[in-house]
Amino acid sequence: MHQSSRIMPSCKDKKRRLLRFSRESPQQLGIIQNSAQWVIFHLDMDAFYASVEQRDNPALRGQPVIVGAPPTQRGVVCAASYEARKFGMHSAMPSATAGRLCPKG
Repeated sequence: MHQSSRIMPSCKDKKRRLLRFSRESPQQLGIIQNSAQWVIFHLDMDAFYASVEQRDNPALRGQPVIVGAPPTQRGVVCAASYEARKFGMHSAMPSATAGRLCPKG
């Protein structure tokens, strides 16, 4: 393949790559002048549903909570509380595995 026959990335693609691998903010790179254009949220949705269960049922506070299919059925863990994570729980884990790792969850 000749150098001239290569497809050159667009300016937009270059900016995306720059943002992905740069430690500077978009403003420092001169890509975005108005910071109001960018809003970044970090939500730990893996524990969200377990936190809602703990909020609704105070008896579950401080205990490992696993939201998902029962370990006797085929399914996965949808959410795991921080207490359950200490046992190795995470979302998308098979329910049977979760039941073995944390039988009281």
